[in-house]
Amino acid sequence: KDQKVTSCLLRAFAVAASGDKSDNAQGFGNVNLSRVLVYPETDTDRGLRFTSGEIHSNEGFTFTIKQTKEGPLSVSLCWIDLPLSSDSSVPLFAYLDLLVVCPDGRIFESVEDFSTTKKISIEKAAIGEYQIRVKSNTVQEIEDAVYFSIVVVGGFDHLDFQSNPSLLTGRLTSS
Repeated sequence: KDQKVTSCLLRAFAVAASGDKSDNAQGFGNVNLSRVLVYPETDTDRGLRFTSGEIHSNEGFTFTIKQTKEGPLSVSLCWIDLPLSSDSSVPLFAYLDLLVVCPDGRIFESVEDFSTTKKISIEKAAIGEYQIRVKSNTVQEIEDAVYFSIVVVGGFDHLDFQSNPSLLTGRLTSS
């Protein structure tokens, strides 16, 4: 399956490359592409997966990633918000929730308000299967989709496509 390179995906890569901070108020840190670019010959301790898609009002997606080595796990989400009228009392058309469910049931949630960029960093992610959940809490109902991108960097073999397919594929859920 072809993956189109969009501005949303490029922004998700920039956020993923910006370190372990997850704070829109103070920024995410300096962009360092070596945090996301994986060279299979030398980077045997981490892998990279990403995807882009569309989400509608009150829909959700669940993505799965298998962490095969203990270590950092980073999930970055960006979306393109539709333009609002200058008379609007809300700053965003769509508000996407991002959370990561760990193998032991713990939940990490991004609590950024009024931003189209979110990031969750788990410093010592255990081995196991993680669920990445994205849910649309659209403020204004229309039929247009919101375009989003996710970038995941974690403790798994980048070339092991059996454990983690080359592109993240999500399971659609409705609210």
